[in-house]
Order: sequence, then C-alpha cells, then structure tokens
Amino acid sequence: MPSTSSPRTAGSRPVPVLEVDGVTVRFGGQLALSNVSLTAASGEITGLIGPNGAGKTTLFNTITGLGAPNARGRVRLDGTDITGLPPHRRGRLGLARTFQQLQLFSTLTVTENIALAAKRKGTDERPTECAARILDLLGITHLADVRAQNVPTGQARLVELGRALATQPKLVLLDEPASGQDQQETEHFKDLLQQIAADGTGILLVEHDVQLVMAVCSTINVLDFGQLIASGTPAEVRNDPAVIAAYLGTEEIDVA
Repeated sequence: MPSTSSPRTAGSRPVPVLEVDGVTVRFGGQLALSNVSLTAASGEITGLIGPNGAGKTTLFNTITGLGAPNARGRVRLDGTDITGLPPHRRGRLGLARTFQQLQLFSTLTVTENIALAAKRKGTDERPTECAARILDLLGITHLADVRAQNVPTGQARLVELGRALATQPKLVLLDEPASGQDQQETEHFKDLLQQIAADGTGILLVEHDVQLVMAVCSTINVLDFGQLIASGTPAEVRNDPAVIAAYLGTEEIDVA
C-alpha cells in the first residue's frame, strides 16, 4: 500500500528517499556503470532511460542488492546506508521492485500472489484484505481468482505492481512495467503511477515508452554506456544534445 504521508521536503526541495553515490560496476574487464550518482524522492516519479545495454538493469540490481558496486560506491535508503545489505533486508526497510521479465507465481491466483507479499511484510491488515484493496486500486478486481499464468501480459504487469505495493514500500523500482500493454492499458497505468506517487511512495522508473516517461516523471536520468549523460526535467532532457544523439533522436516527443 502506498504511504499516505506527504513527501518530506527540505525547503522547497523533496528529501531523497534513495541516494546512489558514485556507483561503479565491472563485469570482468567490462565497465557496466561508471561513477553513477542519482537520487529519487518520496512522492515523485523519477525516470531512468537509455539505450539497451546502457546499464539500467545493472543499476537496479545494485540498488536492490542483486549486485555490488565498487568499494567507494554507496546506496542509501531514507538516509540509511544499505550498500552491504542482502535483498531481503533492503525489502524490509522499504525497497520493492518489479522485473523486466515477469516474476509472478504462475500457479497461484492473482489474490494469492499479492496476499503472499502482504503476509511476508507482516502488517496488521489481513493479507487477503490487503490484496482486495490493492486489486481495487489497480482496477483488476475481476482477476482476483484467476491464476497468474492465465492473465494477459499487460494486466500481469499490474499484478506485479500490486505485489510490490503490498509490501508498503518507501520506494518501488519498476523495470519496463508498460511492456506488453496496449495503449488503453498504458493510459490507465500512467494514472496509477501518478496516484501512487501522490500518496507518498517514491517511484524509480525504467521504461522504453518515452512518451510515458515524459508524461509522468519529475526528473529523468539518462544512461549511455554505463555513464550518466544527463539529468533534469523532461523538457531539459528532451532538448539535451547528448541525449538526442545517444537515444531520443530527432522524433518529436510531447513533454506536457
């Protein structure tokens, strides 16, 4: 369930719920990330875009504990250094994610998938009640008793999001969550992301649907060959020559 608190602020600027500081990752002799630093705030949607192979999933893995940065790189969640913690401990502190490849329990129902996540979190709310509330939020109550393996990909993305929300995260990392969605589903998903952020949850979004990213993100970070080449508002990123050359090209993209 998204937090109901308002984003914390320092003056007029949101306080980061996530801080990535100087992260470098190598796989053998290959440099996957080079001194990457970025932040994400509570109650805001922060974008992370770039070409295939730019290092986006590697960065997600580093943030969530599936990979490790160099000795100097740090990852902090809500002010706590989580760099050396395993994934399950990061989850307990308020970090959740979805994956580029769907990671649902295929033989369980939609309700069971979400309730299982709520049960592991150990809140006062009954897991089935939590699942029902989240299904209503996502607009997929009609799928409650359907096995996950029978749910179309676009709606299965919502189930995976619901499972992440059931852990009551401070920050949720979404890895290409609009993949497999049609235009109507993507419009619905855009509204959901904005509602979740408005309720106080931070979102870090990796997505190849640039129109969606431009529409929902307050700040966008751009990776190319493991380096952060730009960070700013959608309009700033869209007009950055380095971003145009590396990723966006000259196609007209609405940033409204």
